[in-house]
Amino acid sequence: MEIRVERAFDEQQTLANLRAAYADALRLQRSVGTTVAVVFAVLAVLLLVFSDATGLAFILLVVVAAGLFYRGLGDRKLRAMTAKLPALVRQVQVITLTSSRVRAEYPLMSVEIAWEAFEKFVETDTAWLLFYGGDQFLAVPKTGLTADKSDEFRKFLSGRFPALPVT
Repeated sequence: MEIRVERAFDEQQTLANLRAAYADALRLQRSVGTTVAVVFAVLAVLLLVFSDATGLAFILLVVVAAGLFYRGLGDRKLRAMTAKLPALVRQVQVITLTSSRVRAEYPLMSVEIAWEAFEKFVETDTAWLLFYGGDQFLAVPKTGLTADKSDEFRKFLSGRFPALPVT
């Protein structure tokens, strides 16, 4: 197998790939932030309705604001990370997939990873995210691939390790 795909840097696609890669952590952070905000908002309303403790209610509302801030923190962090990517990777990338390794080339650098280093993959609507070393991944875009090449690559990946569902 040899598949070659070229892609220009796309900040929105990079952000979408990061969101897919960190979907579980983002979902947990959103749930915790929302729960904190709702619980403390209800407590603040109850305190204002049934008591005269406006100072304590104000403190509870500050906790509500902190919960809402925490809820969106992960996504803000991913957007900031994407915006700060160096010019080195904001260039055209050529990815070559062979039966033994993956090679990602930019004009000023290249990375080559043997298939044995990959632990899992996630298929999204627009890319395959190939994970190595925990949260580290290489994105292989689907654009630029024919349906035959996409099917060939999907079959190759499925033979190596099971896909994880995109959530």
